[in-house]
Amino acid sequence: MESLDNQTLELSQTEDNDGQDSNMNLQLTLDGQPVDMSEDLKELLGSIIQDFGEIPDSHMDPSEQSDYSDELLPQSNGEADNSELDLQNEGAFQYKEWDCTRQRFREDFCTLRELTVPPGDEAFIDETLEKHKGVLKEIKRSFEAVLGESRPQRRQCDGDDIDLGALIEAYTDLARGEEMSDHLYTRYKNVERNIAVMFMVDMSGSTLGWVNNAERESLVLLCEALQLLGDRYAIFGFSGRTNKRCEVYSVKEFDESYGEAVKQRISGIRPKAYTRMGVAIRHLGKLLQDTQARTKLLITLSDGRPEDYGGYKGQYGIEDTRHALLEMKQEGVHAFCITIDNEAQEYLPHMYGNANYAVIDEVEKLPLKVADIYRRLTT
Repeated sequence: MESLDNQTLELSQTEDNDGQDSNMNLQLTLDGQPVDMSEDLKELLGSIIQDFGEIPDSHMDPSEQSDYSDELLPQSNGEADNSELDLQNEGAFQYKEWDCTRQRFREDFCTLRELTVPPGDEAFIDETLEKHKGVLKEIKRSFEAVLGESRPQRRQCDGDDIDLGALIEAYTDLARGEEMSDHLYTRYKNVERNIAVMFMVDMSGSTLGWVNNAERESLVLLCEALQLLGDRYAIFGFSGRTNKRCEVYSVKEFDESYGEAVKQRISGIRPKAYTRMGVAIRHLGKLLQDTQARTKLLITLSDGRPEDYGGYKGQYGIEDTRHALLEMKQEGVHAFCITIDNEAQEYLPHMYGNANYAVIDEVEKLPLKVADIYRRLTT
């Protein structure tokens, strides 16, 4: 029971005669008067009771303050507000979510929409390139070294060197009276890159400030250097508020070149709301799966653990994210996470595996570290 502007809000529950939770009746009253509840609200309250055994006071307290406010959800630049999003189902995607409490999926539980990051300050790109020109040179040198790598092709009829293994086998054949092979050479060929990479960028409210700046600077330097390699890559941000408003933000598509439009979108990346990771992984992983490439990689840049309204926190959020990553692995997508969260050791090994994440202890190192990790993952 909670007081709201001197009014009393109360939730009561009764059970039918058979005593089953599935027949539980819930009634919400305000100053003793019944309040009509939608089916969605009844389902949500029933789910909370099943999870906690009751409705926690924090769920009923109207004075509870969130870490973020609606000010973090821009209502301009072509982005729809809550009421518009509720009315516009066209173009929305439905995804399942893993419920670790019940050990089953909630089918079509999350509604996700693709939005486009509005253009930002054009000066940000030039300022970043000037600020990190030394780092960019170092990144480009390391990427140029990747292009210079070559692999030996053995047992060739001509080439750059003698293939000793083939030569020994040929002499053995000759000693047996058999015909000696003339494929006795090694030829060196530059490494053929057939890679598609999806960068999934955390745009939750907690990235406000220096984390957001570091993410954008990292993307600028990486894009500049990736022009040397010619790898196919895409960049999407993700955020949202509840399972009904999950969002991914297009920054660069796979078939889009790194031009002025992409640069302005990188500059325009801004913090939004919360971190519902599972649905974003499922959607962006599907976009990656639909791309033709021998190696497919999903790299997440984040500053913290999965968390959102509606109970998407703690073990629930971690397990749903882990399930989404396992689904991607089964489809041949390798996932890696780069984070600045000092507490990441508590949950990332369980989500990504012991060797599939990196914790950056100083955010100013992020641009160089992201490029270095990318080089190591793709060679």
